[in-house]
Amino acid sequence: MNESDFAWTTAFRAIRRQFLIIVLITLAVCVAALPPILSLKKTYYAETRVLMSPTRVTEMAGDGYERVEELDVAIEIERLLSREISTSVIERFDLDERPEFNPDLREKRPLALMIARARAAILPPAAAPATEADDATDSTAQRVLREYRNALVVDRPGNFNVLTIGFVSLDPKLAAAVPNAVAELYLERSDAVWQSEIDTAAAWLDQRIRAERQRVADGRAAIEAFRSEVGVDTSGADTENADRLGVLTVRRSELAQERFDLSAALASVDAAKADLATPALNEPPALQGLRRELQQEERELETISGTYGENYSGVVFRKNRIETIRAELSDELAVYGRSLELRDTALEAEETAILSQMATLRDELSEQRRAGPELDRMRDTVRAQEDALSLLEYRYQNLMAERLVSPVSLDVLAPATVPVRPSGTSRRSYLMAAALAGLALALTVGALIELRDKSIRSHEQLGHLDLLRPIGLLPAPSRRERQLLPQTIRERIETPLTERLREALFMLECDNQERLPSSILVSPAETGGHQGDVAEWLGMELLAEGHRVLLVDARLEEQRQQALVGPARQRPFCHDIQRDPETGLARLTLRSDTPRGAAFGRALRELQAHADSIGCVTVYRGPPLHRAATMQIAKVAERTILTLRWGHTTRHLVELIAGLVGKAGVGPVASLIVDVNTRRHRQYGFSDRLTLTAETSSHNTHQTA
Repeated sequence: MNESDFAWTTAFRAIRRQFLIIVLITLAVCVAALPPILSLKKTYYAETRVLMSPTRVTEMAGDGYERVEELDVAIEIERLLSREISTSVIERFDLDERPEFNPDLREKRPLALMIARARAAILPPAAAPATEADDATDSTAQRVLREYRNALVVDRPGNFNVLTIGFVSLDPKLAAAVPNAVAELYLERSDAVWQSEIDTAAAWLDQRIRAERQRVADGRAAIEAFRSEVGVDTSGADTENADRLGVLTVRRSELAQERFDLSAALASVDAAKADLATPALNEPPALQGLRRELQQEERELETISGTYGENYSGVVFRKNRIETIRAELSDELAVYGRSLELRDTALEAEETAILSQMATLRDELSEQRRAGPELDRMRDTVRAQEDALSLLEYRYQNLMAERLVSPVSLDVLAPATVPVRPSGTSRRSYLMAAALAGLALALTVGALIELRDKSIRSHEQLGHLDLLRPIGLLPAPSRRERQLLPQTIRERIETPLTERLREALFMLECDNQERLPSSILVSPAETGGHQGDVAEWLGMELLAEGHRVLLVDARLEEQRQQALVGPARQRPFCHDIQRDPETGLARLTLRSDTPRGAAFGRALRELQAHADSIGCVTVYRGPPLHRAATMQIAKVAERTILTLRWGHTTRHLVELIAGLVGKAGVGPVASLIVDVNTRRHRQYGFSDRLTLTAETSSHNTHQTA
C-alpha cells in the first residue's frame, strides 16, 4: 500500500469512527436551516428575447453629419433602464400598490428594525449601509423605482445584438407582462425621439436651402455681368478642346505602341530571312504552313538517307523538294516584311497628322485660358453652390420621407410567457446546501476530535516504550456477562472475554520464561472502568486452571475486614484471609490505616512468604501504578500488569508511568488494554489479534448470510 492509499484508508476509517457525530451534526444543521428555508417565498422569472438592429438611414442634417448605422447595444440597454420607461411601467401595472415593490406597504419586522438600529449605532453615519430606516428620507416613488430596477434584468448574451429582458416577481403573470411592456415602451420612446430629431434637422435644413438658393442666383448674375463686360464667349469651348486634346493624346500613344510592335515584327522577319529555321513574330497562316511542311520534309529526308544512303533517288528528290520550299518560304517572308513596312508608313503619316492637330488645340486652349480664367473661376463657384444646394434638397427630401420610419428595429424572437415553475434556487437546493454545510462542519468537528484524541487503543501506539510488554486486549463485558463471569470461568465456557483472559495469562507465562509468576500485581494507569476487576478475573481464571490463588486487595480503601497489620494485630495472616463464596477466591483486603514505609514493605514480604509456603499464586489488586505504595508492591511482586483503559488512558500518562517504573528499578511491566469496544476497535485498522478476529468473524458472518 502506497502513501496515498494509506492516507485515504486512514481518512475513511476516521469518518467511520465519527460517523454518528457526523450524522447528528449534519441533521442538526439541516433542522436548524429548515424553518428559514420553508419561509422563503416563491419567485417567478420570465424573459423576452429581442433582436435589436438599426434602421437603414442615409444621412441626417448636413456638414458631413451622418446617422451612425452601427448600434451601440450598451447605450440601448441604458435606455431600456431609463427613468422614463421605468416610471411608465410602474404606472401601467400599479407597482406602487404592491408590497413587493413598495416598502411602505410591507409588514415591519421587529428583528429587522433592531438590526438596523444596532448597525446605525455601531457604524458611523458615512459607513452605515442603506436600510429601511434610511429610506424614510426618500420618496415613495424613489423606493418603488429602486425595487423595480432590482427586479428587472436586461442582459446581452454573447456578442450579438440579441437582448434578454427579464423580470422577477412573486406574481407569475406580472413577471411575464413586464418584459413585453418594457420592449413596447422602448419602441414608442425611440419613435418619439426619432421624430423630434428629424423635425429639428428639417427646420435647420430649410433655412440652409433658402440661403443657398440666394447664393446661386447671385453667382449666376455675376457671371452674366462679367461676360457682357469682357465680350468673350467661351462657354464650353475650353472643355471641348481639352477633351479633344486628351483623345488625340491617347491615340498618339496607341500609334506609338503599334509602331513599336511593327519594328519588333520587322526585326524578327530579318532574323527569319537569315535563318529560315527561326520563325518571325505573328507569322501569317501561309508562312506557318510552309514552315511545318519544311520541317516534315527534313525529317523524312533524314529517315530515308539513314536507311538507303545519300545516293538513293528518293534522297535526291527530297533535297530538291526542300530547296523549293526554302525558296517559297523566303519569298513569303519578303512579302510579309513589305506589308509590315507599308503599315508602318501609314501609321507614321497618321501620327504626323495627330501631332499637328494637338499643336493647334494647345494654341486654342492657351488663348482661351488667357482670355477667361476669371470666368471659369466664377463658373466653378456657381457649380459648387449648385451641388451644395442639390445635396441639401436631397437630404431634406430623405428626412421628410423617413420621418415615419423607426430608427431601431426591435424583433421579438421569443416573447415572455407566464412561468409555470418558480425561478431561482429551489428549497431542495437550499436544503442540500445546508446539508453540505452541515456535513462540512461535521467533518471538521470529527477531524478536530480525531486530532485531539491522544488516548490508547492499541499496543502499537506504545511500541516506543521498551519497558512495556503487551499481553493482550480485553473486550468490555456487558452487565449480564459481568454477572455471569464467575460461572462462565468456572464452567470453562468459551466467550470473547474468557478467551482473551487465557491469552493474556499465556502471554504473561511466555514473557516470564515459560512459567507462571508466583505473584502478580494488577495496577491500573488510572481509576475508572473495569480496570479494578481485572485482578479478580485473572484470579478466577487461575483458580479454574487448578492453581491456589490469594487475591490481595491493596487499594487501601476503608473496609470492614480486619487489617493486615495494625496496633492490635496478634493473629497470623491465615486468620485474616477470607474465602469469597461466589468466586471461590481467598481474599485479603488492606485498610487505609495500614502503616506505610518500611513496615508496609515488611508486611508485604511476610505475606508473600506465607503465600509461597502454602503454594498460592498471589494476585495484588493495586491502586494506580504511579503512586508510591504501588511501587512498593511492584518491587515485592514477581510481575506487574499495567491495565490501560481503551479510549480513556492517554499516551502521556503511560509514558509518565513508564518513566517512573524505569527510575524505580521495577522490571519489565506487562501492559493489558481493557474495556475494548470491539466494534469500534476494528475501525482503527490496527494489526492486532482482536482486530483480526473481529474482521474474520465479520467476513464469516457475511459469507453465511
